[in-house]
Amino acid sequence: MGLWMPHSKPLDVATVLAISAVVYVTAAICHEGLGHGLASLLVGGKPLAISTSWFSWDRTGVGPLAVRAVAAAGTVANLFMGAVLLGPLYAFSPRTGNWYYFGWLGAAVNLFMGGGYLMASPLFDFGDWQEFVRGLWPELVWRIGLVILGGVISGGALLLLVDRMAP
Repeated sequence: MGLWMPHSKPLDVATVLAISAVVYVTAAICHEGLGHGLASLLVGGKPLAISTSWFSWDRTGVGPLAVRAVAAAGTVANLFMGAVLLGPLYAFSPRTGNWYYFGWLGAAVNLFMGGGYLMASPLFDFGDWQEFVRGLWPELVWRIGLVILGGVISGGALLLLVDRMAP
C-alpha cells in the first residue's frame, strides 16, 4: 500500500520509514563514533563506551585543547557528512527516488544536526559546545559566535536543501 503523489510512482511507506531510520541512526553513529570516537583516539585518549546518544572516553594525560577538539569533533563529523551527501545531489541526476531520498535526508539530518547543535548547546549551556567554551575567554563572545555560526550553517543548509527537494 502506498501514497499517491502526482506524476510519480506510488510511495512505499515502509521503504520511506526504513530509509529514514537508517539515516537517523547513521547520523548519530557519525557524530558519536566517527566524530568523538576517532578524535579521542587521535589525541591519545581511550574510548570507553559509545551509544547513539553519547560517547565516553578516558581523558587521562590529554590536555584542554585536545578535550575541546574531541568535544567539537561530533558536530564537525556531522557537517562533513552532510556536505559529502549534499554534493552528489548537485553533481548528478537522480537515478532512483530511494537513493535520492537517502542522500537528501542524510544531508538534511547531518547539516541540521550540526548547525542546530552549534546554536543550542552554547546557548542553553549543555553538551559538547558547552564543554568546548568552558574556560575560553571571553566565554560570552565564544557562545554568541557559535550560535551565529550555527544559524548561518542552518540557514545555508535550508537554502541548499530546498533547492534540491524536488528534482
